[in-house]
Amino acid sequence: MISINFKHLHAKWPELSLLGSFAEQYAYPDPGSGLVKLRSFAEQVVAAIYSIHHYPKPYQANLYDLLNQHLFRDNLAKAVLDKLHFLRIQGNTAAHGGTIHTDTALTALREAYDIGCWLYLAYGSGKKEDCPPFQPPQFKQFKDSDRETKKKLKELPVPWSSTSRKPAFA
Repeated sequence: MISINFKHLHAKWPELSLLGSFAEQYAYPDPGSGLVKLRSFAEQVVAAIYSIHHYPKPYQANLYDLLNQHLFRDNLAKAVLDKLHFLRIQGNTAAHGGTIHTDTALTALREAYDIGCWLYLAYGSGKKEDCPPFQPPQFKQFKDSDRETKKKLKELPVPWSSTSRKPAFA
């Protein structure tokens, strides 16, 4: 099920709506997994921007270097860049066994929502009224019944394959 917070992204960027929705599902039962999904969300956003603008990728196309490539950094609002770095840092902390708290995952969800709305308005020809007000996920017992979302998430392309310097979804 696609979250209301990320539904407006679904038509143009279904992978982003799925990643955001999946991160919401894990905010309480497994905030670390949610943060890893939000790091992937940040990677997909960056890949989309690079593709749209045809920015050259740095030699090492890791997220840190992509965010700090001068054309990307100099043409992106500082607030958006800071939010992308926040998702990168928190996702890395979660992926490498750092201590993760639910509050951090909830903050990261809000940051991803803000990035999604910005992307939708800036590159999706969206209207502000199409971005619903952010709704924090409610605590609920995690259910292993949303197999469709999990299946779709596993089918998402990797932003850049090891043999190509083009985004996998371009």
